[in-house]
Amino acid sequence: MNYEQRLVAYLDRRMGAHRGAWPEHQWQCPACLDRRGDESTGYKFGFNFEKYKGFCFRCEFSVGSLKQLLMTLTDGKLTNEEMGLLAHEPEARGVVAGTLHAAVLCNLFHRSRTMRKLLPRPLPARCISLSESNDSAFFQQAREYLLTTRKLRPEDIDTYDLRFCWTGEYAHRIIFPVMQHGEIVYWTNRAIDPENAPKTKNPPNRPNMFTRDDCLYNFDACVGKKRVAIAEGPISVIQSARVCPTVGLLGKRMSDAQFDLIRELVARGTEEIVLAKDFGATPDDLLERLGGCVPRVTYLPLECGDPDDNRDRLCELYQHTRTLCVSDRVRNRLAEPKWGRRIFSCK
Repeated sequence: MNYEQRLVAYLDRRMGAHRGAWPEHQWQCPACLDRRGDESTGYKFGFNFEKYKGFCFRCEFSVGSLKQLLMTLTDGKLTNEEMGLLAHEPEARGVVAGTLHAAVLCNLFHRSRTMRKLLPRPLPARCISLSESNDSAFFQQAREYLLTTRKLRPEDIDTYDLRFCWTGEYAHRIIFPVMQHGEIVYWTNRAIDPENAPKTKNPPNRPNMFTRDDCLYNFDACVGKKRVAIAEGPISVIQSARVCPTVGLLGKRMSDAQFDLIRELVARGTEEIVLAKDFGATPDDLLERLGGCVPRVTYLPLECGDPDDNRDRLCELYQHTRTLCVSDRVRNRLAEPKWGRRIFSCK
């Protein structure tokens, strides 16, 4: 098999069987779902192997080199196979050696991170379950905070094994254990007193131990679910999970390890990801990454706030999830403030 046949066979594996004859073939576009909000069965993406340029006549996705196309198809993680194909591209021949070295180092780092055995983060000392009976004033204040202020249900305390620290560094804080692959690997917390700053005080990172970036809150409960939502904090996850299985980032951005966990959910049957979080903190690269691995990406039409702020309307909102379209992307970029992007503002 010569180079041209190997290259076409590789692209067929990535984008499906092609049409057309050399030097220009057509495929179903790999970017239409992300750029237009839906896929097309038409062969709208053409790539010219003499000019090394490609263009989709439906979503106007374009690439100016073979490397750019391969970077799109691999989510920016080139392996030795892609680098071998790139060695034949005219513009890449002079720099492929250096790029290959960088790609190998990046791949080795990624493997070392995913293959190393991380140790669970122990729960803080003097941490008691809120499901137990306790007459102390602080214990009752913690339950009142969850059930009255945050509108959780008594069964939520049992389901999510919520706990309370009554003394020590994390005194007067609710503890939210993070269960992943059958064991508690991490935890986060929330102060019950609004004057007890900061409201969230995550444990400091330790070598070879789980960190916030290595886990998703409520992950185990979402394995095998066809529709899974992504929220930020644990309270929003608990409120949202009453309507749709939900995982929590425990922050505003998704790490590489968390993205791998989303891919694991997809491999185990998840067909749709619903973004149930503040779009002002949802950069385009997250949307593009999800669009490259999840069959369907939608978002919850929250006019303002998070699922916890909209808990009384979640059933209705989940019935009207929207697919990201071109107008959303354009509005997101035009309305971009200095601190981050927004898709729509609060009204």
